[in-house]
Amino acid sequence: MENNNLNKTFPIINISFITIALLLTLGCNNGKKLAVDTLTDDGVAHWIGDGKPIPQHDSLFYLDDRAPLFRKEFDVTDNLKSAKLFITAAGYYYALLNGERVGQNMLDPAWTDFSKRIYYTEYDILDMLVPGNNCIDVTLGNGFYNPLPMRMWGKRNLREVLQVGRPAFIGKIVLEYKNGKTDIIGTDRSWKYTEGPILKNDVYLGEVYNAQYEPDGWHLTGFIDTSWQNANYSDGPGGKLMKSFFPPVQVTKQIDAVDIYSPQKDTYIVDMGVNFTGMYKMRLRGEYGDSIVFRLGERTYDDGSLNPMTAVCGQIKKAGMGGPGAPDIAWQTDTYIFGDQKEVWYQPEFTFHTFRYLEIKGLGYKPDLSDIKGLAINSNVDESNHFSSSSQLINNIQE
Repeated sequence: MENNNLNKTFPIINISFITIALLLTLGCNNGKKLAVDTLTDDGVAHWIGDGKPIPQHDSLFYLDDRAPLFRKEFDVTDNLKSAKLFITAAGYYYALLNGERVGQNMLDPAWTDFSKRIYYTEYDILDMLVPGNNCIDVTLGNGFYNPLPMRMWGKRNLREVLQVGRPAFIGKIVLEYKNGKTDIIGTDRSWKYTEGPILKNDVYLGEVYNAQYEPDGWHLTGFIDTSWQNANYSDGPGGKLMKSFFPPVQVTKQIDAVDIYSPQKDTYIVDMGVNFTGMYKMRLRGEYGDSIVFRLGERTYDDGSLNPMTAVCGQIKKAGMGGPGAPDIAWQTDTYIFGDQKEVWYQPEFTFHTFRYLEIKGLGYKPDLSDIKGLAINSNVDESNHFSSSSQLINNIQE
């Protein structure tokens, strides 16, 4: 029985599935004339990935498949005039430069037919570099290039209708100096990679993050990566590389939680006060090995417990409906497993959710309202127009 008091209309924040393409490559200028203002096939940037094979059976896609981490160190001298990063991927990615996130885009790159076109992003990274040694890092997610073979509504398998493969990326850094010299660092086999702490990631089902697999200091210069492997070249998805021209998906609003309560032992419900599309970030405290499980939904039942059923992926609500290996109920779930750090801020990276209520299990304490922030994400379009009417429903839809 659903709580009718909660079946109200709330502002809806829409999300565009167009997010941005992943392109990053680091190498050296070998004397050829190169395109320094685009990410084109100039021979410096190559598609690279982890080289792992695609599972042969649908059920195997649901096993742990740790997202790869890539890193590359490079030198920068004084008198730097400009520095740009051109990057995209087949799948999702995010990049760090000297430990700081590059840009504000989320769920990058845009969802396209990767066999036809792939959009890349250009970033100005001049202020992120330092004289001497620098480090760039990239983490890959599955996105819509490596989706699970879930049978949506019992029949629709995304892997049968999309261009699919192992996540890969391509890109380059272009350094221009005041003396006219140009250095180009592109993705190639000199990049090093290892498996990271994200054990599972799916656009719809969520993420499993095990902090026990975090390489300490991997995102900074001086990290010893001799145990890491050299990146593998990838054929890539085959589409034409094109510079992104549309507004990216970003966090456009931060939402404060309005209530936290416990409907049953060892379970907490966070009420964000509004339905929205996006994710959350939360401050967590725990011991090594503690597992914190999040489920999300738009409503609650009469007893205050979470009703996740209106936000189930592909209406998969019973055993066998989603195909071999699929969950009996495809609800939105994230998991964080503690490593050495006893207090962390956790935020899922390669997924998004539609929710008002956040169920938390595994915490040994009641969190504070200030520990949780909702992150509404959507295409960050400039609002140059205004609309209002006598209908509150239409006003909420517009918002």
